[in-house]
Amino acid sequence: MTRIVITGANRGIGLEFVKQYAQEGAEIYALCRSPEEAAELKSIQGDIHIHKVDVTHESECQRFADELDEKSIDILINNAGVYGGDKQSLSNLDFDKFHATLETNLFGPLYMTTALYKNVKDSDNGKIITISSKMGSIGDSSGGMAIYRTSKTAINMAMHALASEAANDNVVFLNLHPGWVQTDMGGEQAPTTPPESVEGLRKVIAKANMTDSGHFYDFQGNELPW
Repeated sequence: MTRIVITGANRGIGLEFVKQYAQEGAEIYALCRSPEEAAELKSIQGDIHIHKVDVTHESECQRFADELDEKSIDILINNAGVYGGDKQSLSNLDFDKFHATLETNLFGPLYMTTALYKNVKDSDNGKIITISSKMGSIGDSSGGMAIYRTSKTAINMAMHALASEAANDNVVFLNLHPGWVQTDMGGEQAPTTPPESVEGLRKVIAKANMTDSGHFYDFQGNELPW
């Protein structure tokens, strides 16, 4: 049975990951900040363990790792993320929001990855997936949204660097762009539904091997520029 850890599992893309992997019979550890408010997550049938974890706190990520003990993890999906608010231009940059966004979008995935790395390494085919965005691509920047873009560029580089270190451990690192998705962050006008996005992401994850490690793909399997 595949064992999967998903952060930000209470809504949007994270919730859809739980739904689709549960249908496949995976054992899922669904992490979110407020499980008591995650009614839809709790309603999903399957081998699902819901844990209260705020990824912006390293101690909570480590506590979760301690609770897992020596269990191997086949797939870690760093999905939790925030947009950074409305004040992201040169004339009104909100530095408090900037720090908070980096805590979630940069440090959160790093806290989880370092806390669970041994568990993933113990899998026969461990994979560490970070849900990023093409808005973090320096090679494909149309400007604007400086806070969000910077946070995604930073996590892209961090995971790319860690992938090189993990090459001898047979752990695949992937950064994935889910598309513009109809979530609380993406809005109703987005062209892609969560089921469509996650179905595509799961296909990319399933076929990924060490030759793909350290690369950046969208949900349709297209490689993106850093």
